[in-house]
Amino acid sequence: MLCAECGQPAIGGTQCPQCDSPVPERETFGGQGGHYLRVLLATSVVLFAGFLVYGSRGSTLAAGLQAMLKNGWLLVLGAIALLPAGIGFYYWAILRNEEIIVTDEYIERRSYWGDQRLDWRQVTELRRETIAFSQTRLGSISRLSRYLTDRKIVSRFPPIYLELVARQGDGDEERVMRLEPGTIDDMGWLLRLIEERVHRTPA
Repeated sequence: MLCAECGQPAIGGTQCPQCDSPVPERETFGGQGGHYLRVLLATSVVLFAGFLVYGSRGSTLAAGLQAMLKNGWLLVLGAIALLPAGIGFYYWAILRNEEIIVTDEYIERRSYWGDQRLDWRQVTELRRETIAFSQTRLGSISRLSRYLTDRKIVSRFPPIYLELVARQGDGDEERVMRLEPGTIDDMGWLLRLIEERVHRTPA
């Protein structure tokens, strides 16, 4: 594992040899469904407010609202405004159970696309490849993930996906855990934990 304060490698559940901070025995990463939902709900609210302001130009908001309701435009524009919220709920439903757990012994993923668990001693390779957002499981909506990081930093680098490859023995079929951009929170820290374990654990 890694110390959350200074990034020093250490055994989970012990104290960091560099800064004496406690090193977690496990790290848990959730999905980004909540982020997508909040952003798209806010988009719906802004759209609806914009439609109301535009419809009531030259009159009071109440008068404009009544006029739009009378001629049927309120329902049409309301449906348009709710469309982003509907998309947000769809991706929230896909990612609400997304979870990755990392310990010194294993990495486990619970996902809409299936649950997986790999022991680090069986992991033989870490692959990193660039990918277009449109080619991810989420599709082009995953582009929003660049704006949903904790530090609000927009990455200028192309997105990558990670593949952890594991085998129990030479003759066994390989098992692959694939992690794509736009699904997991704090992908940078997760990558650091994965690299630390893959490089430290003998194949």
